[in-house]
Amino acid sequence: MADEATVVTISQGQLLGTKEGQTSAFYDVPYGSNQGRFKHVGTPISWTGVRDARQPGVIFKQGPNRLASVMGSKPGEKNQSEDAFRLNVWTPDVRGKKPVLFWIHGGGFLTGGGALSWYDARHLAEHGDIVVVTVNYRLDVFGNLRLPGISDGNLALNDLITALKWVKRHISAFGGDPEQVTVAGQSAGA
Repeated sequence: MADEATVVTISQGQLLGTKEGQTSAFYDVPYGSNQGRFKHVGTPISWTGVRDARQPGVIFKQGPNRLASVMGSKPGEKNQSEDAFRLNVWTPDVRGKKPVLFWIHGGGFLTGGGALSWYDARHLAEHGDIVVVTVNYRLDVFGNLRLPGISDGNLALNDLITALKWVKRHISAFGGDPEQVTVAGQSAGA
């Protein structure tokens, strides 16, 4: 999979990515932090040294994929956490200033995750000559419950807005143009 590494520096610290074909991929990059169940996403963590961003990370807690009988299951679907405020970046050149595609996964607001192999964006970044970002956001009741005194609601949407703000601030380190970000997705993500 990886034949060489790439390091970028953002305000949180340095990230070690991996070379995949003609792209560099950075996985499991924190765009926020867990402040507790039904709380708004917090400021992303920082680190010292170099954070290994060469492997896909966790996705948010969810039930079984209702499309598994048609599409099959992926090993990454079992790697779940309530602290999955992460995104992934594929770029053809960290020194460029390429348009950015911010991709939101589908799953009926119940399942899915930007870290799943279905959303591997290597070929899209490579052949489209763009930077591609996939993102996790809270699902099911964790992201969509509105119950006074418990949850303000719209936490999933707030997660996505927070991730977009992160992209605006940091995508230039990955060769992306923060002034050319297109938001797209599939199914619920659209």
